[in-house]
Amino acid sequence: MEEGSITLEQARSHPLRGVLLECLGGGLKEGNVQVIIREVNLNEYDAFLICTDGLTDALSYELICDCLFHSKENALSCLFEKYMGAGAADNMSAVLVCVC
Repeated sequence: MEEGSITLEQARSHPLRGVLLECLGGGLKEGNVQVIIREVNLNEYDAFLICTDGLTDALSYELICDCLFHSKENALSCLFEKYMGAGAADNMSAVLVCVC
């Protein structure tokens, strides 16, 4: 998708959509984790959503953005409510990191 070879909608149903390219921890033996460090410019009120595919499979990009941009103080509650309303077919974990 980043290369422009598929659209967002195609990515949502792509056979490789669940393949991890990077991960946080995950039971790997000590010393076998490749650390990737990236610098990004942050502004006040920027946010990072770290979530499992349970959330992104259940909710569209637009619904997720709606919660993040319009329910800033209750964004995770908004995501959870929309997720449960969508049928909650999988487990879901989410962490929202905000720059103050």
